Amino acid sequence: MIILLSPSKTIKINPSVQYLQTSQPSFLTQSSRITKILKTYTYDELQLLLKTSQQLTKTAYDYYQLWNRAHTEQRSSAAILAFRGEAYVGLKAEEMSNDTLLYAQQKLLIFSGLYGVLRPLDLIQPYRLDVADSFLIDNKNLYHFWKIPITLWIKKQLKKQGDNTIINLASTEYFKMLDQKKLNCEIVTPIFKDRIEDEYKIVSVFAKQSRGKMARYILENKITAVNDLKFYEKDSYFFNEKMSTNNQLVFTRG
Repeated sequence: MIILLSPSKTIKINPSVQYLQTSQPSFLTQSSRITKILKTYTYDELQLLLKTSQQLTKTAYDYYQLWNRAHTEQRSSAAILAFRGEAYVGLKAEEMSNDTLLYAQQKLLIFSGLYGVLRPLDLIQPYRLDVADSFLIDNKNLYHFWKIPITLWIKKQLKKQGDNTIINLASTEYFKMLDQKKLNCEIVTPIFKDRIEDEYKIVSVFAKQSRGKMARYILENKITAVNDLKFYEKDSYFFNEKMSTNNQLVFTRG
């Protein structure tokens, strides 16, 4: 199975810390085309695009002025280490063994508005660009720009591994980057809900952390069967058979 995760807005590059042998992103040519356009943006144009504060806009502006196609370990970090959002708090990549990281390199993929899709050990430079931002390239938004190339690329990875199952731990926003019909595979989405008063609801911060923890659970245990995911019991979440379907595994707490 292949696991899909969203990226995070928060990125921290730490060149002094690297895991094993890093790799290059698969779509650097496309990323370079995007950044070439973003380098021409004025400060105000970038703020309008990203809808960010003055400080965050300045940071993003500097990112793009410094961005270079040469992704070296001196100015980049492995993606799995660079992303710092809630899912990555749950993933705790910095505590993974070398064996787990090597396995993750084959099984885990991370969506990106700038890089399309990343393997854990792919080097990335800091950036700020959500796939839903109103950025145009070739008169296409980022969803249309990335949909065909990354769908075909992931389909090729599934075929290479002799597998036909995707575990979707990405957000709805990022999962829409894929053409599900063209993938023609089994897609299973774990969902985490907390009991609030008399009903179960998704609490964003807990759900994001749990997606990261679920990804770690799969990688550390080298799980290959969807049915084995039902035994996940972290943080008092338990598989809820009544609320689940074949393609949605619901875990509830409380």
